[in-house]
Formats: sequence, structure tokens, C-alpha cells
Amino acid sequence: MNQHKVNVYQTSDAILAQQLKGWDKVIGDFNKKDPFFKKIVDSQKAYAKRVMKYLLMNQPNYKLAYENEFGSIAKVCRYFKYFRREGIFMVHRNLNGRNLL
Repeated sequence: MNQHKVNVYQTSDAILAQQLKGWDKVIGDFNKKDPFFKKIVDSQKAYAKRVMKYLLMNQPNYKLAYENEFGSIAKVCRYFKYFRREGIFMVHRNLNGRNLL
């Protein structure tokens, strides 16, 4: 990450919630236009509903395991900023030393 001047940020829950609302609208529009698309999305959602409950209950805390072995995740590199909330990591490149966030 240092070599390529990449900063890693965790998407906040507020931003993720807005992204999911937007995605629901996009999917809703496509579902209305294309019955086959809707069939696929419905199938994916049914699968996710069955599988994710087990995954969420059974998945270990990988952050805890990492920090037990290697120390604080915030020390991975000087460009790494970790916010202690669950979410998705997004990568943004710096251009001329400025953040794209």
C-alpha cells in the first residue's frame, strides 16, 4: 500500500446504509423491467437468507485473531486508517497527495 500510495478506509455504517438504499432502488427498477432478472435476484436473496444466518453465527472474529498474532491492525502501515465499526474496506488512491474521499 505504501509503494502505490493507497489509503484504505472502512465504509461507515451511515454510508453503507445509503448505498444499500440506492441499490434497492436500482434492483427494484430492473426487477420491474425484466422478469428473468427478478427471478435471478429472488433466487440469490433466498440463497443468501438460508446461508448467511449460519455464516454470521459461525464466522470467527478475524480481526481478533489477526491482532492476537500480529498486534494492532492500525499499525499495518502508516496509510491504513481503521474505524472500529463493521463494514466494507474501500481503496482510494491519492492523486497529488490528496485523498479522494
